[in-house]
Formats: sequence, C-alpha cells, structure tokens
Amino acid sequence: MDVEEVLLTWIWRTVGPVEHREDDPKPRFPELPEAGGVYRIRTLGGNRSYIGQTANLRRRFSQYRNPQASQTHTNRRVHDAVMELVRSRETVIVEVVDEAYVQLSTGPREREAVRMDLKWQRVMIEQAAESSARVNHHEALINKP
Repeated sequence: MDVEEVLLTWIWRTVGPVEHREDDPKPRFPELPEAGGVYRIRTLGGNRSYIGQTANLRRRFSQYRNPQASQTHTNRRVHDAVMELVRSRETVIVEVVDEAYVQLSTGPREREAVRMDLKWQRVMIEQAAESSARVNHHEALINKP
C-alpha cells in the first residue's frame, strides 16, 4: 500500500471591510486586483463566511456588487447574504490568500508555492480552506449547505 501525505499552508491577508451606505442598495467591497486568487468574505467574529476562488478577483467582486439575472445563482446568494449581514450592523471583511504552499511526502521535500493563475491549484486551496473552516473553526459557510 502506498501512502502519500500533502501539507497545504496558506496565509490570509485582510483587504478591508465591506461598506454599506443607507442611500446605496449595493455593498461596497475593498479594491481588489485583476488577478486570480482564493478569497474569504467573513464576519469579524468569524462565525459566518464565504470562501471562493476566481481567475479575476476584481471582476468577481463586481459581480457580487451588481448581480445580474443572467449570472449564476451564487452571485445573487452571496450579494444577499452580505447585504443581510451589513444591514444587521455586522462587521464584514474581505480577505485573500497572500501566500500558499504545498509540500508532498513523496518526491522533493521542499515546499512549493501555489500558483494562483492555475485553477486546479486555487481550487485545492479553496477546498482545504472550506474544510478547515468547517472542522476547526465551526464556521457557518454561506455558500455551502
């Protein structure tokens, strides 16, 4: 029997808060780059979060701010959940994975940087972050039942 272990490491960086003005029905997200990444929208208390990945962070958050009928159900669900939280005066922040590494028990022993321009590597970190949130932090994930 072959056994392989994978060690994933990622570091969250706070980008900023989600803001809401009473005269604007849309959330205002902090400025994000036009680059691929893994992100988390969460309450400051950490009890509710949404974890996702995208090829373009700026475009994805624009879709959450302005969900169109032709876009996915997820864009509307995230928009509505964020609006519910900010209207209830919850502090909501956006975080992105600044650095991520993978290290295998077989092959080279050095850890390698995860490339956020490759979807399969973003998904690997996204899935690990979701699992960590469920198991270790007991967070309610907004995006998953």
